[in-house]
Amino acid sequence: MFWIIGADGAAKALAEMLSGMGTIPSAAGRIIGGQFQHAEWEGLHFYDLLFPLFIFVTGVAIVFSLTRLIQQGKSTAHWRVLRRSLFLFALGLVYEGVSKSWPESAVSASWPDIRLLGVLNRIALCYLFASLLFLNLRLPGLVVAFVAILLGYWALMTFVPVSGIGAGSYAKDANLANWVDGQYLPGRKWNGDWDPEGLLSTLPAIGTCLLGVFAGLLLKEPRLQPHQKTLWLIGAGAAMIALGVASHVSIEPRRARRTVRKSQKPSACGPPSSSSPSHAAHQSPRARYRNRHGEPSASFGRGGSCRPDP
Repeated sequence: MFWIIGADGAAKALAEMLSGMGTIPSAAGRIIGGQFQHAEWEGLHFYDLLFPLFIFVTGVAIVFSLTRLIQQGKSTAHWRVLRRSLFLFALGLVYEGVSKSWPESAVSASWPDIRLLGVLNRIALCYLFASLLFLNLRLPGLVVAFVAILLGYWALMTFVPVSGIGAGSYAKDANLANWVDGQYLPGRKWNGDWDPEGLLSTLPAIGTCLLGVFAGLLLKEPRLQPHQKTLWLIGAGAAMIALGVASHVSIEPRRARRTVRKSQKPSACGPPSSSSPSHAAHQSPRARYRNRHGEPSASFGRGGSCRPDP
């Protein structure tokens, strides 16, 4: 919350101030400034941690707040969770529906101008599903649910093919999550065709919230001393960082081989491209999709067809 309410602006101002003060201060300023911008697609900056950390803390708060409500009865706890989730989701709709012409028009008059899934909406969904799991499952069941959500998301992203792209693409504008948003997410989307808080990508966000639930259960464990809890949290965090790096290393070679194979295939519509294979291999998946289908103006995720010349 410290960074959300304006500390990021102070860090950016510091980076700008250091930019003209010599080689070393300028380099430090570039590093600081870069860390307070989101990574374009791949990679990790400090700024990318803020929202997931907020989701994580939401999971921790679930354990402390709902444990007291359970003592009043599960029906009371379920009603509280549902009411809070609906209120937060509605608040997100109001916020995302604010017109670009503010303050002349407070809320967008037409439905397409409203972003259905934004930051507050994602928090509401993560809180809702993580709370329902916490209220109805014991720790082993929560672990099974967590693993099933992440493995299910990985399986969908890896094995379900996308029209014109194929299966297993994690590239920007050319993956299953973006395609699902383009096909099935109504309203305004953050990137035109897809949304970073979209439909399919909500699954791993729920997993992040469940990680917060596990941390909350650990913090409430009376049999562990404070230093033991700290060591458990540090060890679990280090293990997940290592797992993330390992998964990235395993994905990159497969994606590179798939890119080369696709660049060497003849076009399914029309004659082969005159571009060299090496040039095609460096094209984005979205560009290759458009080249193959001969529809450079078609939006990704909204379909397309191979129309033979008359």
